[in-house]
Amino acid sequence: MLGRLAVWVLLAAFLLHAPAARADKPPIIDAHSQADKKIDLEDIISLMDDAGVTRTILSARSRRKPEDLTAFAARHPDRITLAVRTKGQNVKQVKQQVKTRAYGAMAEVLMWHREKKKQSVTTATGETMAPPQVVMPPDHPKAQKLLKIARKWKWPFIPQSPFGKESRNFMILPIA
Repeated sequence: MLGRLAVWVLLAAFLLHAPAARADKPPIIDAHSQADKKIDLEDIISLMDDAGVTRTILSARSRRKPEDLTAFAARHPDRITLAVRTKGQNVKQVKQQVKTRAYGAMAEVLMWHREKKKQSVTTATGETMAPPQVVMPPDHPKAQKLLKIARKWKWPFIPQSPFGKESRNFMILPIA
């Protein structure tokens, strides 16, 4: 429930800053897009246009560095809002991104994810492995520090948390 509420809050905030839309065609905001090295950034705007998307909240993923997106977003400030990358980043790296002031949102915070047995990733040491299960409770120091950053910048805090039976023992704390 909190995840959906956060998405609605995020959408409302960006609707206020979206370019004017015709009354019969309200703006569409993609609140969760990611770009990796396989995506040509210059294709994003035409893909948004094809889909009727007014604004995209965009973060880096996989091997794409967050700073790769800043020049692109600067060329399209009315269409692209950069989201601070949190996955695979420590708090110091998140703070470095925030310091640039190029960001207007925070990507979802990975607090729980099941192991992906049918996929593989290559670690920094060159080892290939299935992405492991991630469990970061809301009172974990990293979660608390990321929450503090989001609150300071008045960004929604969007936890990626479990659904179904896994959620029984996993509580997301309210941020109010």
